[in-house]
Amino acid sequence: MSQRLSIARKPYTPRDRVDRDRFNIILDVEAEVISNSYLFTGASVHKVEVYDVVGRMENVIQRYLRGEISEDEIINIIYNQYRGVEIRPSRRMPRYLDKIIIPGSSIKGAIRSRIEYKCSPSISCYSVESRELPPKQFYRRHIGYWGENVVDARGACSPDNVCIVCDLFGAPGLLSRVYFTDMVMSSGGVSFLKDLGVEAVNPNSKFNLEVNGVNFNFTDLGLMLAGLEIFTGSRVPICAYKYRYNPNLGGGHYMDKYVFGLVKFSINGFRENISRKLSDLKLEDLISRSREELTNTLGDNIDIRKGVI
Repeated sequence: MSQRLSIARKPYTPRDRVDRDRFNIILDVEAEVISNSYLFTGASVHKVEVYDVVGRMENVIQRYLRGEISEDEIINIIYNQYRGVEIRPSRRMPRYLDKIIIPGSSIKGAIRSRIEYKCSPSISCYSVESRELPPKQFYRRHIGYWGENVVDARGACSPDNVCIVCDLFGAPGLLSRVYFTDMVMSSGGVSFLKDLGVEAVNPNSKFNLEVNGVNFNFTDLGLMLAGLEIFTGSRVPICAYKYRYNPNLGGGHYMDKYVFGLVKFSINGFRENISRKLSDLKLEDLISRSREELTNTLGDNIDIRKGVI
């Protein structure tokens, strides 16, 4: 049963100036689709059907100006006309300059959710769906994977009073302090899966992306690396069909062999922007210190291994 929880919140970390006690970091990240997994995202728009709203409305506007219909009536007509706009998601992978991409916004959302669920219910705030109706099948799988506390109501953070995750990723009225570039395919390819009617990224394909952190400390970086499963080496579920075709998430196998949406992230390197606080650290030292600071700061409020696949 859903319950109302009290969340630890604090004033947000500044975004509008450089904090001399913090650092600004750019992570060079590689994502590899695992050997028995496909990857598909329908994030792009394939076709937009827009009916001739202007042409159809000309006569209606003239009728309104002649006083033949009321203001409420013309508003209703305009609303109904715009309901005729049809947006169809693409069945092909998104591309930019002929390169296969995964939008950074999709990755950011997946990593944020992963961090939220690794944090205890007392320090992490996130949106929840209405519980008026029984959960859909995909949501039951979500609950089965992450646990019953995902249904607990926690309330939204405000810009001046945020939980640890919103302080990092932003909240309504508050900018994020972490930015994900699009994932761009560096090797591999795609196949059209006729039975699903989609173009999907092949197993073993690789992507590159950058993750930019603003005014970070080592706890912030530790949270980010935990979400990317750098500490555990676990696979991260992203994009479409990840619940339908993955036994670990309550689904099954695709074609009795494959899963969907599992990638493994790795950090190839890092660099600083503006700040100069990390120049003496090697990559392995950066990762080790981030994990140490995260566990020392949050203690039992973080479970790094939660959600490991």
